[in-house]
Amino acid sequence: MEKKVMGKKFGIIPILCCLAVIFITGLFFLVNHNSRDNGKIQKDKDGRYIITEERIKKFEIENYANPQYQYVYGVATEKIDNTNPDSLSLINDNNISIYTSLINDKKIISYFPTQNYNYSISKDATRLFYFDDSRAGYCTDIMMYDTESNQTKKINNDTIEGYESKYFKTMNVFDGIMNYCLNQLKISDDNSLLAYESDRRIYDSKISEPRNYTVTDGNYVLQENTGNTMDIWIIDLSSGSEYLFLEDARLQRWDGRNLVYMQNSLMYFMNIDTKEVKTIPEGFSNIEIGLNYIIDCSMDVLKIYNITTGEASNYTIIEEGLRAINKQIIKSDDGKDYAIITYTNGYLEVGQNKKYYCGIIDLSSGNKKIFIFPNEENENENENLNLNDNMSAPVIVGLIGNNKIIIKHGIYAYSPKNTNYALIDLGDVW
Repeated sequence: MEKKVMGKKFGIIPILCCLAVIFITGLFFLVNHNSRDNGKIQKDKDGRYIITEERIKKFEIENYANPQYQYVYGVATEKIDNTNPDSLSLINDNNISIYTSLINDKKIISYFPTQNYNYSISKDATRLFYFDDSRAGYCTDIMMYDTESNQTKKINNDTIEGYESKYFKTMNVFDGIMNYCLNQLKISDDNSLLAYESDRRIYDSKISEPRNYTVTDGNYVLQENTGNTMDIWIIDLSSGSEYLFLEDARLQRWDGRNLVYMQNSLMYFMNIDTKEVKTIPEGFSNIEIGLNYIIDCSMDVLKIYNITTGEASNYTIIEEGLRAINKQIIKSDDGKDYAIITYTNGYLEVGQNKKYYCGIIDLSSGNKKIFIFPNEENENENENLNLNDNMSAPVIVGLIGNNKIIIKHGIYAYSPKNTNYALIDLGDVW
């Protein structure tokens, strides 16, 4: 009897041990699985995060023109199914094609396929402004399409502060090459004001000799040191009024209620409501404008000037063995601003493969992370996820939160049929 009892005891212990091993193995798997689900990402020896292929989701967008970022975000997050033929609707107005889509039950402008890049689309992608020369007997018109009415209409006036469009059309300047010029359409961030450039003041409504020009041997010749002939004009979209805003100035962009412009080779910012004028601080050169920032692209230090607050900040972007080739400011879909730095692996020697890196700086905290784009080709050529290529760098076009980026592939950037994009999950690194 004792042997049987002992036999039973010895039989139970192995079973318990086996169950314990299974439990521990399952727990280990669950922890690892949750770790992956929490977005952990590996680092290289230099502390840079390695983007692996399973973190990349490719998608394609027809390359009519640069698509609106709301549409790109919608496709990337699968709020828009662009594989569905009904995801795009098309209207045609006087040979102008405009593509729209629905995202969260709101109609947005997806594409505006045109060879004329002198147009402006509102920040929320619901209004499009463009020039139209089709009306006989008049100078160029400014047209507006809005998604709510799904219609286009002319928004400029035929007579503006005494300058008559029909009258000017009859005048010959430079042997008829130019009646007055319209340029640089820019819609304000709140969709209320449309700014543009015009040189209509070179004409006088009573005589045909243009301002800043003299007649020599029957030809109009620009007088020296007489200033810029372009002025900035504004259309108030609520009232329909159109007026001269700034003389001898070149339009740059809007930043909220600030109008950014060049005058006498200097850059200024004017608050449209208070008329307060600011200039950027000294020491900025080789500047670019992005969001509400001025970026100095001339050094290995990211120097930015916040137009809204008037504050200047410096961020170190030097990375050992890397060379910064592009700097930009991007606002994520949660409203935070990030600096994006694109790097390559220094100055290449013959036979050395080019690699690309993405640096992301949280402008509110100054925290910086460096990510390495994959550079190994998939065995299946049709499934190639290589985002490094000697032809051109990947272009970062958007951020979702602080852990997903949308890029346009460098390798496919010049494809005539479509433009390839990718959504990359960066994991929980912040």
